[in-house]
Formats: sequence, C-alpha cells, structure tokens
Amino acid sequence: MSNPDNNEDGSPLLNAEDNESRDPVWLRWAKFLSIIVVAGVFFGALFAFSIHIAALVDASDFKKSFGAHAVMQRDASRDTAHAFRVRFIIGACIGGGLGLVYMIRCLIKRVDP
Repeated sequence: MSNPDNNEDGSPLLNAEDNESRDPVWLRWAKFLSIIVVAGVFFGALFAFSIHIAALVDASDFKKSFGAHAVMQRDASRDTAHAFRVRFIIGACIGGGLGLVYMIRCLIKRVDP
C-alpha cells in the first residue's frame, strides 16, 4: 500500500503549492554553502585550540597525573603558528566534509535545510 503523498520511489510529491512556498534557488544554495562554511569554521577552531583546551582542562583537574600535566603544558607552550594553521585546516576540512554530506542528503531527499 503506497502513500498518496509520495512517488513510487518514496520521495515526496512536489506540486505547485510546494514550489510557491519554497525559498528562491539562490537562497537555498546560500543556505547550503553557509552550512558548509559554518561547520568548517567551527571544527577548524575546535581543532586549532584543542591543545590549549586540553591543557586548560588538565590544569583544572584536581587529580593530575604529574607526567601528563607536564606534557600538556609543554605542548601548549611550544605550539607554533604553523601547527595552529595545520590543525585549523584539518578541522575545517572535516567540518566542511560533514556539511557537504548534510547538503547532499538534503538534495537527495529534496528538502530544504
């Protein structure tokens, strides 16, 4: 028994009312691109500051293991601009990839984000 609101393949039917209520094409693509960019910047910043966040969490931990604490502090103090940029780029690629996967999912299912 099939749903009258779906095509044979299960995708929702699009009629004139749906097209009128949808955003313009340029706005839909702007939303898709902003999802990729926002995810990329978020994950990039998260990866870039990961060493400093780990050192901060470790410094605030009351049950510090002395060796691990010293390693975290050393890594945070020796952090270079190049390593910071590399971590940001890696995080941005991961975040952008996740945003792209979400965008492709929305395009396949024919839904707006």
